[in-house]
Parts: sequence; C-alpha cells; structure tokens
Amino acid sequence: MQRVIHEYRNKSRIFNMLENLYAYISDTDNMFDDVLWLDNSFASLCEILQSGLLVFRTPKLKEFDLPRIPCRKNDPKEITVCLSGGKDSAACAYYYKKRGYKVHLYHATGVNKAYGDEKNAAKKIADYLGCDLFIEKVWLNGTHKFIEHPLKNYVIANGAIHYCLAMGYTPRIAFGNFYKSTLDMNEFEVCAGDCIEMWNAYRPIIQRVLPEFDIEIPLETNADTFNLLTEDWKLFGLAVSCMSPFRFREHWKHRSEEQYNVRMFPNRCGCCWKCCMEWMWLADTGKVEYNEAYYVHCYEILERTIFRETGSPAESVQFVWDNYMFYPFEQSKAYEVLKDRRIKKGFH
Repeated sequence: MQRVIHEYRNKSRIFNMLENLYAYISDTDNMFDDVLWLDNSFASLCEILQSGLLVFRTPKLKEFDLPRIPCRKNDPKEITVCLSGGKDSAACAYYYKKRGYKVHLYHATGVNKAYGDEKNAAKKIADYLGCDLFIEKVWLNGTHKFIEHPLKNYVIANGAIHYCLAMGYTPRIAFGNFYKSTLDMNEFEVCAGDCIEMWNAYRPIIQRVLPEFDIEIPLETNADTFNLLTEDWKLFGLAVSCMSPFRFREHWKHRSEEQYNVRMFPNRCGCCWKCCMEWMWLADTGKVEYNEAYYVHCYEILERTIFRETGSPAESVQFVWDNYMFYPFEQSKAYEVLKDRRIKKGFH
C-alpha cells in the first residue's frame, strides 16, 4: 500500500458553501443567526432538503463569480473510491479493479461511529487489492440529531475531490451507494444522503467550478454488493459489516453463535440490521447453512430496527422485508414461518 501525503487546501468557495450548509441544517444551537448565502447551483439540493426535513430555513441563492478549478488529468480509466471499510465500498473498489481501472482509495475518519474498525478494515482492503490509500481526518462543525446526516457523504466527497486535485488524479470519485436507492424508498433522516436524487443534485454543484468532475454510483442494489464479494470470500471477510464498532459487540457474536449454533464471518456481530440482513441473504442463497431459529432472530432485528428508527411498528412482515431485502419475500427459506407472523407493537 503506497503512503501518500495530502494537505487539504480549499480550491473554491463552492466547497465552503456545502460545508456551511452541513452546519446550517445541523444548527441545534442557533449558530446561524444571519442568512446563509449559496450559489444558485444549490437550488435542487435545497429543494430536496426543504421537502424532506422537518425544519429547514431556506438559504438565499444567488449567482457568484466563481473561477474554474484547473485540472491536470482526465483519464477515463482512473477513479478514486471513497472507501468506508464496509461491504458496499469494498465491492465498489473491487468492481473497478476487475474492469482494469487505476483505483485510488480515500478514507475519511470523524464522520462514522465505527472509526477504528472501519479504518483498520480500509487498510486491510487496500493492501489486499493493491491500491494506494489515503486516510484523512474530516472535521465537521455543529451538532445534529440525525441518525445519518443527509450531507455527510458530500462532505466526504469534498475531501476526496481535493485529494484528487492535490495528487494530480482524475477528479472522478465513486461511492458504494446504490443507484436504485431513491428518496421515496428511505427514511429521510436515516439515509437520504445515500439516495440517487441527492447525488444527482451534488454533481452539478461541483461541476460548476470543476467541469471534469464526475461521481459514479456503480452498484444497483445490495445484490450487486453480495454477488461481487462472493466472488472473493477473502475480501468479503475483510470488510466490516457491523453498524457500530465490532470490538464493542464481539461478545454478541459469540453469544449468538453459541445460542443458535451458527458461525459468522469476522467483523460481524450478528445482532445489528446490517449483519442480520447479510446472514439472511447468505442463507437464502445457500452460501451458509440455513438455521431457522437464527433466521427468525435476524428478522426480529430488522423489525425492531424499524420501530427504533421511526417510533412506530412496521405495517406488516412484507413491509419489513421490502424495507431491507432486495429479492422477493417468497424466496426466503423462512417464508412459511414468517408470512403469517404478527408484528410486535413495541420492544423493551
């Protein structure tokens, strides 16, 4: 793994505007008493935020005279993947390596809960794929109450763009999100930032000053992630699957393995929705041995997560399935067990 040095120097006011917008909608302490001015290229992004957020003070939009950022390189077979250390971004990096791209990896700390686990996974993935990796501490201002901040990905993308420009790389970046993930399919204050409408609103903001820039979202759904990584089980095992630091949940994994007589991959707790959704798919596709008791446990985690994130029970088992899974409910090996199940109205 090549070690690189990068000094973040803001290339244009457009990046400051996006970071200020992050703080603006995080403003639980009324830090922004005055008006926030944004370039009118932010119009589409602000419309999405206006429609999705419970409280959103619309910034003032105007045309600013922002000079173009010079670009040293525009190679169609070079890309920088924003690597969290999780399955989706690992699959994204693998996707481009398979297609002969020169792949660089960019990892930002300071924005997720699982800092140490993700950073260590990113290092191992970079070594395994033979890609250079840059790790940057991202400083974000303001406090917020979002489960996932809707602009988190775009602050990370800002850092990746600056990294490309500093290193003389093509300013083309990729994220392991899904282009079939849309706002009407997701809870806004949980994962709006992953949705394709937000990415499509972000792209022209940066192209306003850096026309060579592009963002690619190559994966369609979770199915792409799983299908790519099951071509390489070593890479699958290196990626982190847990919602929070696995080192704090390792005892959960051991407890589940003993209670249900199952075996899980490394970096999986077996008790968060990401780990459970993964195991259900692996069981349904015959990649791991089906265990009905543990499968039902995994389903209950998904149902409980909906209740925790929304404050309301799911409408039906089918609703739970559609919220998380990417193949028909009828293909579940536990279909007969789950189809007539009653939804729990609360959890202790």
